[in-house]
Amino acid sequence: SLKSSHPSLFLSLSPDPSQLPKLIPHIFRQALRAKSGEWKWILSRGRIIERDQEGHPVRSVGTHLDITEARRATEILNRRNELLTSLSAALQTFISDSGSNQAFQNILRSFVEFSRSEAGLLCEIKRDPSGEIKPDQELAYVFERVETSSGPRVEADELRRIAGTFRELPFHLKEAQADTRLAPDECPLVKSLLALPVSRGDELLGMVLLANRPGGYTGEIPHEARLLLNTFGTMISKRHAVQQRNAARAELAEQKEQLAVTLASIGEAVIALDCSKRILFMNPSAERLTGLSLDEARSMPLAEAFSLFDTHGYPAENPVEKVHQTGMPHGNLYSIEHPLELRSHGLSQPSILAAAAPMRGADGTLTGFVLVLRDVGNELRADSAKRDFVSCVSHELRTPLTSIQGFVATILGDAEMPAELRTEFLAIIQEQAKRLGILVEDILEISKVESGRLRLTKEPVDLSTIVQTCVREMAPEAARKQLALKMEISSPFPTMTGDRSKLLSVVSNLLSNAIKFTPAQGRIKVSLDARQDELILEVSDTGYGIPPEDIPRVFEKFYRVERPDLQIPGAGLGLAIVQNIVLMHSGRVEVDSEVGSGTTFRVFLPLTEPADRLR
Repeated sequence: SLKSSHPSLFLSLSPDPSQLPKLIPHIFRQALRAKSGEWKWILSRGRIIERDQEGHPVRSVGTHLDITEARRATEILNRRNELLTSLSAALQTFISDSGSNQAFQNILRSFVEFSRSEAGLLCEIKRDPSGEIKPDQELAYVFERVETSSGPRVEADELRRIAGTFRELPFHLKEAQADTRLAPDECPLVKSLLALPVSRGDELLGMVLLANRPGGYTGEIPHEARLLLNTFGTMISKRHAVQQRNAARAELAEQKEQLAVTLASIGEAVIALDCSKRILFMNPSAERLTGLSLDEARSMPLAEAFSLFDTHGYPAENPVEKVHQTGMPHGNLYSIEHPLELRSHGLSQPSILAAAAPMRGADGTLTGFVLVLRDVGNELRADSAKRDFVSCVSHELRTPLTSIQGFVATILGDAEMPAELRTEFLAIIQEQAKRLGILVEDILEISKVESGRLRLTKEPVDLSTIVQTCVREMAPEAARKQLALKMEISSPFPTMTGDRSKLLSVVSNLLSNAIKFTPAQGRIKVSLDARQDELILEVSDTGYGIPPEDIPRVFEKFYRVERPDLQIPGAGLGLAIVQNIVLMHSGRVEVDSEVGSGTTFRVFLPLTEPADRLR
């Protein structure tokens, strides 16, 4: 009898059995209750032969097939298909977002729905030294209220507290409130629980906690659940790989930044080349040396970037070629110990030391070359200046010492020397000793400046008084050389803040140089003027003048203009001292000169020193 059919069945049957005409063949599915009370799904094929007064089928003739198991299998397949579709979408999200937590959330939601749970938590885990499982980073949390549940929401913190009470996975609690391992007042909302391990191979990576399945959990792990757990394991493992890769990239980026800063800050020119000797990289020093920017030089053959020549102007061997020809192993360096001239696109650098080394991979394969160029021009000039200084100082010391020794020997050897002659000789000795003292003072002064030990004693200073003092003291020397010495000072004259003794040295050195380098019958003029917020000291002469190519170097210590036809004493320290003292007063020095016509030095000093320079 069809009256025992499940009452909800007819809402989904097609066609509706009540509408089937009598004696017309039909095929439909229905649920019938067996004597045991269990519902069975039946596939019916036949005819309805009798209906009641309301038109409902009462009797039929045909065959009936029990399709209950087939229907259950179909439902399982449909659920698995939905699960796989959800997994596929989540994995696509995970892959495209490089480990996005949204993918974990989506798969966990499928897990919760599949297991008919109310809440789910996915987290990474770690073990403490005692072996206890400790929840670590939370990856996803889902709460889905099931039909049979009601009341407050189960929170992730409650599940995490429970996870920390177990040492082994998997575990399940059919009735959580009755389990002695849990404190009911700490987890009042958890009625049943299932915890499953998430692994990758033998490595335990995380756990999935499911809570509040109607009827509790049996502890069995269906195939679908294992599929989800394996998926989680793969995703967490990939997440770790992504994190490690990102950390490695960050570390590599930091190392590259440190290397870039280092290469940018060193003075040597560094050029990296590939195996075909094309430029891959140049640091700023290499750009300055070659006159090429990195963008211009990149991929350019090294031979086109510049050429090296020996001191005789003949092409010199590039050390990169030597390294390539000899097949030098990693870590070895080939250097050219003598300076070479580098010529590059109209530029010429005459004092370059070059060295090269191979770059090799882990297997020893040649991957490129590194070329290092160092401009030693300043070092050579410094060495030359030191040699000149030693020579000059030796000469300057030898001349007065020889004179002093000679006159002292003469005086000691002639006990009957007239008093007038002895006095004259002693005066010469005194003058030469004074000359030695000035030379020693200059050397000590420049040494203090360079070592930073020179300190200024600032006080209000009348520069016009200093100028007048120097002119008065040096007037006799100018008169001996038959030079016209003139002084012009505007009046009234303001005071400035400075070190009186050091400013006296500035005026004295400039005036001494003017007298020294001006021939007889020449003119020297010292003027002092105040304009706006600065003082201008000007010392001009009609002397020999300075060649244009020497003007930029006249303030270098020990530097002397070559004058083959003139023998003028001096160590080349006076103008270096002048410039350093003026700079310490926040001023500046300028020079104009013309060979054969004379030289003018101008010193500009502020009336009020900037606040950041006051001591």
